[in-house]
Amino acid sequence: MDDLLLEYSADPKNSELNFELAVAYKDLKHYAAACSYFLRCAEWAQLPEDRILVYEALLQMSVCFRELGNREWSEEGWLLHAVSLIPERPEAYWLLSLLYERQRKWQECYMFAVIGLNCPKITYHLKNDIGYESSYVLEFQKAVAAWWTGRLSESRMIFMTMPDRFRLSERYVQLVQHNISSIGVGPRVFDYYNRSKLQKFRFKFPGIENIESNYSQVYQDMFVLAMLDGKRNGYYLEIGSSDPFHFNNTWLLEKEFGWKGISIDINEHDVEVFSKSRKNACVCRDATTINYSRFLTGIGAPADIDYLQLDCEPPATTYKILTSIPFEIYRFAVITFEHDYYVDASRRYRDLSRKFLKSMGYELVVNNVSPDDKSSFEDWWVHPALVDSKILKSMCNVDDKVKCAEKYMMGG
Repeated sequence: MDDLLLEYSADPKNSELNFELAVAYKDLKHYAAACSYFLRCAEWAQLPEDRILVYEALLQMSVCFRELGNREWSEEGWLLHAVSLIPERPEAYWLLSLLYERQRKWQECYMFAVIGLNCPKITYHLKNDIGYESSYVLEFQKAVAAWWTGRLSESRMIFMTMPDRFRLSERYVQLVQHNISSIGVGPRVFDYYNRSKLQKFRFKFPGIENIESNYSQVYQDMFVLAMLDGKRNGYYLEIGSSDPFHFNNTWLLEKEFGWKGISIDINEHDVEVFSKSRKNACVCRDATTINYSRFLTGIGAPADIDYLQLDCEPPATTYKILTSIPFEIYRFAVITFEHDYYVDASRRYRDLSRKFLKSMGYELVVNNVSPDDKSSFEDWWVHPALVDSKILKSMCNVDDKVKCAEKYMMGG
């Protein structure tokens, strides 16, 4: 700072030196001093090629006023001044969208995000970081504002497709994931088995003729029974049980086929209802903190467990639980793993889970399972030593396509 001040004292009308000195004060959080030098920079930059420097000085002034607090009128004014100077750059529109988001002026927030997205691609980047990472920050603003202005489908679509359309920073991966979880972008398509579908069911098994209805969201319970040829008196480990009946993967196994097992969920209300309603136990635990070797030994679980369900949120949590299971001690005949790829902003955990389970000796039977034709959210696995090879061959369906569960189970 001392050297910079000495250099500045020798040439106080140098716009570049004024800018550098302003940045130095801003880094020290001396925002009032920084503003004065940013303003001097703008005043002394007279040449046409200095226009971008003036633009940046105006943006930086708005940031300083934001940090000072309670100066939104001044913040807005400097940003609008920047827009009038260089209307073809996106940064000022983004900062205006952020300002209107804080003020909950959602129409303005949406409008300036859209205007910014229509700017030409940046060919020259600013000297100092103001937080503008790429055009996806404007897409994010558009999605947020769309939600609050009643454009719910548009908001969901933007959030869901951002991870595929952009290489997001870790910060925006987390922001997108948070919004996906908050607004609920999951498909609303649910199909159930009933006796009228018996003739169309592709993978008939002993006892299916007695089933009036199943309970899983996308036939997981019917898949388990088909894969194990209608096994009775099996054993399951259900991690992320949620409601004891609705969209539950083990109720049919317990009710109609005499299975035993243990369920785990973090929601106290669901566990309380489960414990009052069903014979098999459900414990209220954070599944990420359990020592599963000790836990399974303590409840007397068999070394070969017929079904493992992994269904928690977000995808990172489910993967963390997967890697904490003692696969070197316990084997699982069938596994349904919910990777939630379609709402995983990082797009990491589907591939990570596949690599891990394959390394543990498991075989993928059906990948990219979905309630519809586009929302890949689960993979279904088996341990080849614990299932009939003929059944495995007949039920295997692995390719790059999304598998609608109804069509897969019914042969549609």
